[in-house]
Amino acid sequence: AILDDTSKSMDAILLDATAADTVRPAGLLEGVTPTASAGATAADIITDLKALLATFTTDDASKNVVILINPQRVLGLATATNTVGEMMFAAQVAQGNIMGIPLIQSANVATDEVHMVNSGEFATAYDGPRFSVSNTATLHMEQDQADVKEIVDGAVTPVTADPVRSLFQTDSIGIRTIFPVTWTLRRDDSVSSLSGVAW
Repeated sequence: AILDDTSKSMDAILLDATAADTVRPAGLLEGVTPTASAGATAADIITDLKALLATFTTDDASKNVVILINPQRVLGLATATNTVGEMMFAAQVAQGNIMGIPLIQSANVATDEVHMVNSGEFATAYDGPRFSVSNTATLHMEQDQADVKEIVDGAVTPVTADPVRSLFQTDSIGIRTIFPVTWTLRRDDSVSSLSGVAW
């Protein structure tokens, strides 16, 4: 359950537009300017796919592209019809791709966005998660890692972290997970993006 929850949180960080800092690497969308979707028809979908691919057609980058997409947009692709009512992309979507490009579904992709990534330029390094359990630790109950403080610092006038919880006094159990992981894109222009997608 912890690994599942952690993977969802990490997925959200991977797919955001936040710059790197001392706590985390940059999200894939950092510095990416999206292209506005052409519309919701089957013809518009083709126009949108061409716009996504435009970044990668100048060299061999298109060989390794994948599409990151919300499941609602996958449903939109599968049910898009042409002028005579035929489902244009249903067979491809059933095979997990569109125009031969793999579809990677994630609920952490905004419902009105679609992203294309050159997976060949995505590099990651990680180690297995480590767990420790305690019922005697004292914790600074701070959500943001960057704001976690010493329980009492060593200043002349000591500053005390707040709020603080003693697991021993409250008969609680704390579980700490450390999951060393980082990622980067090895070259610029490795991500293209659509906004305002409604198909």
